[in-house]
Amino acid sequence: YPPLEFVSPCLLASFLEKIAVVRWSVLGTKLKDGVDQQVGHIPDTETAVVDPADLSCIHFQGPSSAGGASGAIYSWLGIAKASKSFPQKVRYSIASGLQAV
Repeated sequence: YPPLEFVSPCLLASFLEKIAVVRWSVLGTKLKDGVDQQVGHIPDTETAVVDPADLSCIHFQGPSSAGGASGAIYSWLGIAKASKSFPQKVRYSIASGLQAV
C-alpha cells in the first residue's frame, strides 16, 4: 500500500468515514469483573476482523495455541481447537508483520 502522503485526501476521508471506534472488542464483547459480556454486535459479512497474532503463532504454533484476542477470534471462527497449524498457503503468504490483507 502507498504511504499516506500519496493517498488522495478524498479517498482517505472516504475510508476514515467508514471506521467506527468502539469501547468493545472486535467480537462485540467487553471484559467486566473477569467475565466477557456481549455489549456490541458480532461481526457480520461487511465487517473486517483484524487479527493481532504474531508471526510465531502463524508460522509455528497455530490457532490452537492462541490466547487473548486472537484466541477469541479463532474460537468464533471455529478453528481454535480443530487446527494445530495454519494452512501452508497462509504460513507462506505471511512473512513479516503487517503483511496480511
